[in-house]
Amino acid sequence: MNLNKKVNTNLYVKSLFFGFFLICNISLNAKSIDVMKFDIAGIKLGMTPDEVKKIIIDTYHPTESELYVDTRYGERKKGEKEKYISDIQYTKSKGQQFNLRVEFCLIPEEENKKSSLRAEDIVYSIKGINENIQKVRKMAISKYGEPTKKSDYSYEWCEHIDSRLHTCALFEPKLSTYSASVRLSNAGYSKIAGEIKEKWKIVEPKF
Repeated sequence: MNLNKKVNTNLYVKSLFFGFFLICNISLNAKSIDVMKFDIAGIKLGMTPDEVKKIIIDTYHPTESELYVDTRYGERKKGEKEKYISDIQYTKSKGQQFNLRVEFCLIPEEENKKSSLRAEDIVYSIKGINENIQKVRKMAISKYGEPTKKSDYSYEWCEHIDSRLHTCALFEPKLSTYSASVRLSNAGYSKIAGEIKEKWKIVEPKF
């Protein structure tokens, strides 16, 4: 490649990169935050379906039509599928309307550890008009403190920032706001479940 062309290409890529940050107005806070201590409506990451359901019932007293419990099949043990609660959703359709959804991760049994079902994704959302978006952000800062990352589109709270992507680390607990919603998630649970299932594929060759 022509040297001048290569230099011009690199400058162009860098200008796009820095231009993106200027357009999105991204700001980073070096403060480390333990997101596992956070809750949304009293619900924390790692809770069981029974714990989540009790909090929703005790707090909101939902009608039968407002509370939805979904199930699916998964493997608690290798080769043994059974039905488990995959998510619980509460939708308040009258008065101050909102939706609260909790998704669960099935972590299979491993050696001396029993299988477990843990809340891995908690989302509270209201109608996404601009005034509601601002109210969600304001309440999030009031409840959780200054975010680790701010942009025009979202706020994020986490323990570590990915230095390459300038966003919260992928498989760590994270709290974020987007539009008029707040989300508490931990992709680490799915990562653990996936790693256990990968071990199931290991075979001692005999030939």
